[in-house]
Amino acid sequence: MLNYGMTAENNLLFVYGTLLVADNEFALYMNKHAVLYKTGRFKGHLYDLGSYPGAVLHNESEVFVHGSIYQIQNPEAWTILDEYEGISPAEPHPQQYVREQVDIETDEGLIKSWIYLYNWPVTQHKLIESGSYLQYLKLL
Repeated sequence: MLNYGMTAENNLLFVYGTLLVADNEFALYMNKHAVLYKTGRFKGHLYDLGSYPGAVLHNESEVFVHGSIYQIQNPEAWTILDEYEGISPAEPHPQQYVREQVDIETDEGLIKSWIYLYNWPVTQHKLIESGSYLQYLKLL
């Protein structure tokens, strides 16, 4: 569950959606306060929520959500990113996203990373079958 006290041991963030879009305001912000660490994936489903995606973890899934792991260099960036994802303490519950640590598959094995997971029902949303938001945007 959400932990506002980040430490050097858990400063990795897996991103799979708008934070990967080069001209997104918050992606630009993140890139000033983080460095690309690795690409990766996790077992789950990715959904089109309109102007952004939402990922849901499914450990038994045969499909993956693809993205990148960033190493957050500035601890204050977590507060900005949490606000962007709508999970600041002032947001009403249940929040649309939750930040959790999950195992991300990389070319060097599993890496535990923070991720913003979608927290609301997905039945009315379109599944992004490729699991890649950037690939999906190219098809629109």
